Amino acid sequence: MNDIKISDMMNMQKELYNLHKDKWSPLEAEYGRNFILWMMEEIGECIAIIKKKGDLAIMEDENVRKAFCEEMSDVLMYFNDTLLR
Repeated sequence: MNDIKISDMMNMQKELYNLHKDKWSPLEAEYGRNFILWMMEEIGECIAIIKKKGDLAIMEDENVRKAFCEEMSDVLMYFNDTLLR
């Protein structure tokens, strides 16, 4: 897998935002709170997988790992959305 920088992820988020700016909240600081809360919710989903399935399942079970990686990706998405505000 290639490395990706935070700046690359932020640029991808900006491009995605531009595609959906008519539906999504503006890139303004007053909306940052919501994105922090959504990020925390996604962290909770990561925690739930760890608690329910365990560390070993995340490493060895393809479906569990896929679900965990998806939730971690959501955390990164909301983190970047927060930084953009």
